[in-house]
Amino acid sequence: KSNTMKKANDAMKRSARSTESETSNTGRVQCKDNADTATGKAEGGDAVVKRTLAELQDFTVEGVLNAVRRDLNCLTDANRSTRKDGAERLRKRLLEDEAFTERAKDILPEILSDVVIAPVARMLNDPAEKCREAALLFVKAAAKVLPDTSLLFQRVVPVLRSRMGSEDVHEPSEELRLWSIQLLRGDIARKCNKSRLQAYIDEIVPIVV
Repeated sequence: KSNTMKKANDAMKRSARSTESETSNTGRVQCKDNADTATGKAEGGDAVVKRTLAELQDFTVEGVLNAVRRDLNCLTDANRSTRKDGAERLRKRLLEDEAFTERAKDILPEILSDVVIAPVARMLNDPAEKCREAALLFVKAAAKVLPDTSLLFQRVVPVLRSRMGSEDVHEPSEELRLWSIQLLRGDIARKCNKSRLQAYIDEIVPIVV
């Protein structure tokens, strides 16, 4: 009986581990499938249609945000690879596709509202370095394309200040610390409203000096 119970317990543990792994993998697959859907799948077939955001029929702020909604949801996923991949897809689709940024130049500031900026800014404090890197690259790309970076600046600076602006530096990556300093000395500060910039000067100085 003792051996039988032991075998049963071992089997249950293996099953639990397998279920947990499948659940985690399902989450990742679901997010990837959602991203594929966002770019479009051919109706009635298996072929994936490689549509870009520039080809959206509903080319409005709401239409674009709906198209990237699943990528945005990935930013808060429990799996760090999913969060990283979501940030990378958003950067490529919203900020590095020249056809899209050219067509969206009049509505891009509205697209890059808190709906997008806030979760990306929170990722700058992610426990996973690769996620923080992906978020920082998104912010850098956003600062490059936005005509006014005031909102971006307002959301990003407090997070960077919490990680780098004290004697106890909480950002262990030397590369990310350097990128953050370069960011604050670049477009994000140059394009920021001067009154907003002045209001955060005490936050910036401990980071860049």
